[in-house]
Amino acid sequence: MTLDKRLRRRPLEMLVPVLSASALLVSAAPAAAQSATRPLRLDLSNQRLQIGPVEGLTSDFRPAPVETAVPLGVAVRFRLRVPQSVPLRWTGATEVWRDAGGSVAELRLDAPGPRTITAHYQGADGRWTEESSRLHPVDTVAFPISLSPIRLAADEIEIDPGDPNRSTMGYYFRRDGVARLSRVAENHFRTSINRWIRFEVDVQPAGFAPLIEWRLDGRPQSHLGAAVQMAVFTARRHAVSAGPEDAEQTVLLDTYMVRLTSHRRGDEIPEGVPVLFEAVTEPPGHEEDITWLASTKYGTAVPFLGQGPSFEVTFSDTAGAQGQWYGVRADHAALAQDSKRPPPPTSVDEDDACSLFEQSAALVEGTVDRIRYTFDERRGPREEITFRGVTVHLGTEPFPPLVVRTLRGPLPDGSFLDPTEQPRFVRGATYLLFLRNTSWFYTPVLEALRVERVASREVLIDQQGFAVNPRPTAAAFTQGEPVNPDSAFATAPLRLRRISEVGLNFDAPFARPSLTPRVDESTVENAHDRASFLALVTAETARCDESFAGRFSPWPDPLRVWDVLDEDLLADPRPVHTDVLCGETDPATGQIRICN
Repeated sequence: MTLDKRLRRRPLEMLVPVLSASALLVSAAPAAAQSATRPLRLDLSNQRLQIGPVEGLTSDFRPAPVETAVPLGVAVRFRLRVPQSVPLRWTGATEVWRDAGGSVAELRLDAPGPRTITAHYQGADGRWTEESSRLHPVDTVAFPISLSPIRLAADEIEIDPGDPNRSTMGYYFRRDGVARLSRVAENHFRTSINRWIRFEVDVQPAGFAPLIEWRLDGRPQSHLGAAVQMAVFTARRHAVSAGPEDAEQTVLLDTYMVRLTSHRRGDEIPEGVPVLFEAVTEPPGHEEDITWLASTKYGTAVPFLGQGPSFEVTFSDTAGAQGQWYGVRADHAALAQDSKRPPPPTSVDEDDACSLFEQSAALVEGTVDRIRYTFDERRGPREEITFRGVTVHLGTEPFPPLVVRTLRGPLPDGSFLDPTEQPRFVRGATYLLFLRNTSWFYTPVLEALRVERVASREVLIDQQGFAVNPRPTAAAFTQGEPVNPDSAFATAPLRLRRISEVGLNFDAPFARPSLTPRVDESTVENAHDRASFLALVTAETARCDESFAGRFSPWPDPLRVWDVLDEDLLADPRPVHTDVLCGETDPATGQIRICN
């Protein structure tokens, strides 16, 4: 027996930084400027070693490049992010302090010539690990740092004519939108929110490229380099700048939000006839920029792409062996129609379950005791869920109390950020949680299964409202055709029936969702309860190399900024100050109140 394919998750935060592909050249000394240049390696292997503020270049500790130029005559500090009790030693630099945040070492670069700084530390398994950074001092008076104007680029939407359905679904379900990047004027661009944009500069001397700091509206971003990739979530004019103050380059980026006006979530999208979709932008006036994408799993969508305030598309023959799915995107906004049917029995790739287990610190059970909203300028709106009665079934026990902090909640301007792909929790409900052992920013939960009762039977429900069933049954198929998903078939295969409502009820955001009509005990006869599911997971761990190892971090990555998507691989468990929102609706205004 194998785990359901739904229990498979890749880490959201394991994003690789984007750096310049050009060769890095550095002047070793002023007298040898023309002859003593050589390419330096572009390496991102340092996971715990950080380089501190470098005078005139950077403003905080950042992931340390394996090799970089630095200004001659400056003192450079490095930090190794390990617990205070971890045995470690430095070579090439002198330790100046050690605390809960790690060990800090310093060296002064008063003379030309490369210097290598190495941090040696002992892991939990007793083995020693090294991380290092090689520095090349450069006289920046003789060879001042300069940057080219910032270049912006966004990937183009390219539909594969050989497999358009798979191609369009890839664009529909990817993390960012499909908006185009428009040039407004010199050093001035426009796109929608939640759109990945590549920002890039050329640096001279090129060896300083790994230490170029990027700033959004004056706020330093978490990764350094000659090129970064970012997206923003707020609709307004932003200033993106790079480089030291005396060589700074800046571009303006106007971002807008798109709102569908012709349809709402849950509206039926008819098949076989032209359907007109309409949308507006906030702020208004950018409707002609809206990019539309139509996609279907089966059948056809004509046309696939469109531009402007409206888009007419015809979906045809969209029903297939596994149901029916089709929809449209307008930049970042999306609307789809989904009707599941049971898949034929298939074997699950064994790596699916192992991938989940390897990324999990623990499988725990707990009941939601309290939910509240918080807001912080860097971490953004957070839904804080506190659990009581926590039981650890597999893995490492998290530090009590168990608090899950998911990116969701009200913003100071009165709007509400609600990423639909994040787990949603309700007061008083009991959950089985797979907790991450990796760095994270959006949510520390890989999977959340809610315990419900249908009549006298206990059932596990996933975040889409479907019962978690162990396997398809032979009786579910007639002559190879799947059963009608609207029937009350008793031994429904995996998630044949959605038995619980989903979506956020803004009038009662933490209330338990109701069960869907015509659901009774026979509907979930073959569904997992806690005991059977835990037995299955325990059995599956035996064949995986690593399962439920590492530790759970209760805090999101502090180097990330909530309305900016850029890359970083380091986590910091220390809390920051937050403004607490009560999480209750004010009856007078209908708004969620800020606590006194």
